[in-house]
Amino acid sequence: LMVKYCDEATLYIGVDISFAGLQLNRLRNTHRNSLYILCSADSLPFQKETIDVLCYFGILHHTERGAATIPEDSGLIRDGGYMLIHEPLSRPSPSLLPGFLKPKGEESAHEGHLDREELTNIIRKSNLKIVISKPLNTIFFTGMTILFTSIMINNRAFFRLVSSLDSVLMKMSGVIIPYFRAGAIMLLLRKS
Repeated sequence: LMVKYCDEATLYIGVDISFAGLQLNRLRNTHRNSLYILCSADSLPFQKETIDVLCYFGILHHTERGAATIPEDSGLIRDGGYMLIHEPLSRPSPSLLPGFLKPKGEESAHEGHLDREELTNIIRKSNLKIVISKPLNTIFFTGMTILFTSIMINNRAFFRLVSSLDSVLMKMSGVIIPYFRAGAIMLLLRKS
């Protein structure tokens, strides 16, 4: 996702705890100035103030400390640099749904979610300022993705329609109906 924003002088560093994940990243990455490091997101091996953009795409909820890594990792970012976060949020469990509405299959045992209030409090205590905060994906969006996977992937207009309806549901019903609360969040944070 980030490679299209990298010029020739940009050093792109991919980090993963899985060797297979790094191999997949390398296969998909066309940027020549790239480095791949096998390590945990709980302890990134970089010097302070050396990173321009630090991205977490669904990683923090898998780490031992979760969102608590944010303040420490913000020290790795240069002044004026950014942290981009996309994470699942806690909301009522599908087990509370009536039987015919429950998703088939089980959630992975390691799958977790971040508490939105806790995440916000952690960010407030760091040296990062929220530039963009966008709640995403109610249970409606998830259901449409499951039912119409191919159309959601291949038809941009349908995807935008579902996304727009999802936003309306989130704003109008999310306060009252827990299932229409955001299931994920995208944050762009800036180090000042």
